[in-house]
Amino acid sequence: MIRWKTAFDGQTLCCGMEKKLEWEWIYSDNDLLSIDIYYMIEGSDEKHYICKNEDNHEFYFWNIGVDSAGNFDAASGFVTNPAIDVTFPNSEVCTVLT
Repeated sequence: MIRWKTAFDGQTLCCGMEKKLEWEWIYSDNDLLSIDIYYMIEGSDEKHYICKNEDNHEFYFWNIGVDSAGNFDAASGFVTNPAIDVTFPNSEVCTVLT
């Protein structure tokens, strides 16, 4: 049986943030030498793997939304590119040169 030591309730997880995941497991009939960690977005059955076949050290540092090469991973569900409108008005205190 595995029990999370890391609390997730009420937290906002952001892309690029590092989160330490900690758990403990209670020995039953076998050793838990390696683990898979994944999350699922609410309302979806798709598993987004954080790591597969990782040695079980009872912790893992998760760099949220970043793949193993250090690039932002759009498939992670944490990266979106919304349209951003930025307006700089010409005024006495702000002048935009084009």
